[in-house]
Amino acid sequence: NKTDICIKFVEELEADIAKALSPRCVAFHEKYSKNELDEKLALVHEEFLDSFLAGEEIPEGEIAELISERRLFPCLFGSALKTSGVEFLLDVLSRYTLSPIYEPKGFGAKIYKILYHGGTRLTYMKIDIKA
Repeated sequence: NKTDICIKFVEELEADIAKALSPRCVAFHEKYSKNELDEKLALVHEEFLDSFLAGEEIPEGEIAELISERRLFPCLFGSALKTSGVEFLLDVLSRYTLSPIYEPKGFGAKIYKILYHGGTRLTYMKIDIKA
C-alpha cells in the first residue's frame, strides 16, 4: 500500500520483499504483460521453466495451485487512498484464488434447536458418524 508516495521502484520493492521474506515472492504488477509475468514465474519455479522455454503460456490454474499450496507468493502494489491498483488486486484475486472443496470425512451434525436459559445458549444437535 501507499506506493504512490514510495521513493523506490516496483523492482526494488520486489527485490527487498524477496530478500526479507522469500525468494518465491513475485510481483504481479499491472504494467507487466502476460509474457513478462510468465518470465518472472519461470525464474522462480522450475515447473514453469520448461513451459516458458517452449514458448507456451503458463496456465492460470497452475499459478493458482502454487499460490494455494503456498509455494508462490504474489505481491501487488498500489494505493488504497488514490484507488490505484485496487481493480488489479480484485482481478488477481478472482483469477488466482481457488475455492476450497470440502468433503465430509465421516462426521456430521445437524442443529435442530437452540434455547437460551439463564444467559446461556444451549444447542441441541443430532450427530451422525459415518464409518
